[in-house]
Amino acid sequence: MDQERFAKADNLAEDINEYFQKHQEDPDMIALKAQLQALVTGLDVRYSANIMLTLHVFDSKRGKTIDIFGVGLNAQPEGEPYLVTESDSFARYIVNGSITEIPHSYCPVCWAKCVFMKKGQECSSCGSSYGRNIKLLADNNECPNCLKGVISQEKPTCPECNFYADPDLVIWG
Repeated sequence: MDQERFAKADNLAEDINEYFQKHQEDPDMIALKAQLQALVTGLDVRYSANIMLTLHVFDSKRGKTIDIFGVGLNAQPEGEPYLVTESDSFARYIVNGSITEIPHSYCPVCWAKCVFMKKGQECSSCGSSYGRNIKLLADNNECPNCLKGVISQEKPTCPECNFYADPDLVIWG
């Protein structure tokens, strides 16, 4: 799966989200919300139920799936059902000399669920190591941790979340 296809998947995720936003008040959606609410009505407040539509990408060679985006409805015993979304920001890495873009909570080598944020942290599935054969590619100044702060080579610590862009882990591009 190349970067162009991941970009197409991201565009599809935006279209799916827009569709759900647009159709919140359609009769079929209202009926679905009512059924979901009936399921949880009378339950203890610790319970909730949700229905999700998730866009996955599956690699049969790796035997792994990456969740790109999810959208659905959530209901709790008190209140009205509401729209929920799940998504993961994409990160760009240099992996064994090549640029790889993948949602940040997956190993860019084997696609196992894994968040690389500490030097020497290894993927439990393939043994790839952050700082050894995987480095974060910082080709804009957006903090890869919180996506709100600004980092740079001169100021590598994010003022929003204190993420430190360790030069042993980050390649500036």
